Amino acid sequence: MNPSLLSGHHLTLKMGDRTLFEDCSFALEAGMCLGLSGPSGQGKSTFLKGLAGLIPFASGQVKYQQQDIASLEKPHYRKQVLYVPQTPQLQGSSVQEALDYPLSLRMYRHHTMQEIAPEALGLPANISTQRLQHLSGGERQRVQLWRALRLNPTILLLDEPTSALDKTTQEQVESLLRDWLKGSQKACVWISHDTLQLQRMGSTLLYLHTP
Repeated sequence: MNPSLLSGHHLTLKMGDRTLFEDCSFALEAGMCLGLSGPSGQGKSTFLKGLAGLIPFASGQVKYQQQDIASLEKPHYRKQVLYVPQTPQLQGSSVQEALDYPLSLRMYRHHTMQEIAPEALGLPANISTQRLQHLSGGERQRVQLWRALRLNPTILLLDEPTSALDKTTQEQVESLLRDWLKGSQKACVWISHDTLQLQRMGSTLLYLHTP
């Protein structure tokens, strides 16, 4: 078995007095897509935030390349394990400003962006000049994903990244991400309510449920 890029060991997540899930374990290897499913309100988005180191699990351990993430410098870890929320968070007034925003952060100060054509996500070639306020929900979703891919992380934590897209555009984005997974030491965790989509991505499924 290949060493895992990211793994969870006996993870438990609580919200107040309610236990959303417990004793959850997984191992994510290079080239792998882990599909995350389960009922609404079961903590899937919160699970991704925990993997990103944004919130703590009630118990258990997350390891990145065999190291407990609690021992890693958070900026370095979050560059490598990048959380992409379902509702796009885009800064600035134009698409170009949103794309360039990470370069204003200390952790990306000397970072080289990966070159990816917007057409690969079904976006027009001139979209970088457009105002964010004029974008549709699906365009905003793809701009956020475009920015994430340009940052060239090792692992993408994707919260329903194609939920606002039509079927044809969904499949175009899926194709791009399948190609991305073939790159050196890449993997993703993908929340989707569409089991057919997770099958198309060749996902290993992790189902969250109430204990």
